[in-house]
Amino acid sequence: MKSLDKIYKFKWSGCTLLICILILSLKSPVRITQDAEEPKYSGTMIIQNRAEPPHFNLGISMAYGMEPACNIYESLVSWDYNVNPHPELAESWEISPDYKTFTFHLRHDITWHDGEPFTSADVKFTIEEVLIPHNPMGKLAFLFFESIVTPDDYTVVFQFKMSRVFFMVFLNPVSAPMLPKHLYENTDIMKNPYNEKPVGTGPFRLAEWVKGDHVTLVRNENYYDKRKPYLDKLIFKTMPKAETALAALENKEIDVLTAAATGMLLHEVPRLEAAGFKTSWHGWEYWKGTPNLVFNTIRPITGDIKVRQSIAHALDTEQITKLVGQGYYVVSRGTFPSTMPYYKPDVKQYPYDPEKANELLNEAGYPKDSATGVRFKLNLISDATIPSLVKASEIVKAQLKEVGIDVEMLPLEVGTLIARETAGNFDLIMELGTMGPDPSTYWAYHYHSRFIRVPFGNMAFYTNSRVDLLLDMATVNVDTAKLKEYYYEIQDIVAEELPSLLFYETRDPWVFSPDFGGVIPPGPNGGYQSYKNAYWIKGQEQIAPSPVWVWEVIVAIVVVVAVAAAVAVIVRRRRTQAQ
Repeated sequence: MKSLDKIYKFKWSGCTLLICILILSLKSPVRITQDAEEPKYSGTMIIQNRAEPPHFNLGISMAYGMEPACNIYESLVSWDYNVNPHPELAESWEISPDYKTFTFHLRHDITWHDGEPFTSADVKFTIEEVLIPHNPMGKLAFLFFESIVTPDDYTVVFQFKMSRVFFMVFLNPVSAPMLPKHLYENTDIMKNPYNEKPVGTGPFRLAEWVKGDHVTLVRNENYYDKRKPYLDKLIFKTMPKAETALAALENKEIDVLTAAATGMLLHEVPRLEAAGFKTSWHGWEYWKGTPNLVFNTIRPITGDIKVRQSIAHALDTEQITKLVGQGYYVVSRGTFPSTMPYYKPDVKQYPYDPEKANELLNEAGYPKDSATGVRFKLNLISDATIPSLVKASEIVKAQLKEVGIDVEMLPLEVGTLIARETAGNFDLIMELGTMGPDPSTYWAYHYHSRFIRVPFGNMAFYTNSRVDLLLDMATVNVDTAKLKEYYYEIQDIVAEELPSLLFYETRDPWVFSPDFGGVIPPGPNGGYQSYKNAYWIKGQEQIAPSPVWVWEVIVAIVVVVAVAAAVAVIVRRRRTQAQ
């Protein structure tokens, strides 16, 4: 009898213990080891921001300085350094074999920062009322868009008239951020006050905006991923000058120096690494930086193809790349970045040849003035907040002087630059072009006539009906052989007509304090994704339980007690039977 009691007691206690261990192991708060490379909680990270944000609504425009908004708003998916999509607002999706139908299943536990639920109605409203009418990238993302259907609160179906193989790449906070319908419906989208006091679904929410100085974001305590973000606070410090930002990093006034600053400070990178700062060469996988000289093809002088080709021969791109890139950049040999799909390396080249440049300029009817040696004058505008572009412009000015072209450099603040660019009020632009990962859409943005007078679009005012047709066919085609044929022909035409001249492919690092770890920069498109995976290595080892976690533990305890009671009843019955 005693041995039977012992057996039953052992079975009861062992079963209960096993159940407790299994349930509590699944529901216990995440413990982080002492390894400094493991995520920890709490802390504030201060990030250099190269420009003052005009507002925070990425849905209506994209401008420099708007990186804070990518921590407030989210898209349906996020991206890793290999440019693979991961669930974010959507937990899963299906794509039809013809790439015309994209079905997304939204998470059920997402709320806006004001507590309202996020549903498919928000997605539909954002696409139809904000992105397509107001966002230049939205127009490109939803090219050949037919309809959006929301069969329930958590399902969204995009239908396109034509195949859109690369549609998914547009689902990021820059070209497809989701906005709250309940705050924007029946309002003037462009003037809505929530453009400056944003309400998103992201891991951080706006706490303070001191214009001209900084933006402070704080942890969203109701974020659907209960273990993130790791940091308590992000501060984006407005610092357009690279040298100022570098001094702030070394004085521990900021923690992160972005690639926008290091592009001018590449010679400082080895010294910073030796001093203990961390570097990351990620952030260019999604959009490859391709600085290029854009010609205004509707101006009398730069509209002449012989002038454009002569300028190409007059510029020593090897020297420009060496002086600006300091050994980190690669000379461009074509009209595509070499890392892009369907890159054609053997397009028409313009080797450095000042004699050929002079010959073409004479043929074009622009002889040198016998007194000054000047053939004509051109203005060259550039973004004053990107030092590498300013430096490249200085070299271009000096090299063109050798063939009798007098260049007036005009580094401008971003708003003025965009205004002059869209109005066509310039001769040349030194532009930090970005291309990828979808060649059709990004090429269309740069060279399709549809995107003339669109900010950062077809800046050259380039028009070629054959190129337009090829780009349209490439956008909707799924046959790789045909795509190669289309892209190769496009590259040959553009290399011949030369609306722009690529100089080099950038590779600028991010430099940050050794006190921080995680994903920095936050994604393959630089700072245009959230810092929810960044952490302070001196932080706490565990996150405090959230209300959801507490309820899960209560449920677990109830289950344990119920199982234990059931086992006890069985034990008593068998004991009675044994007696």
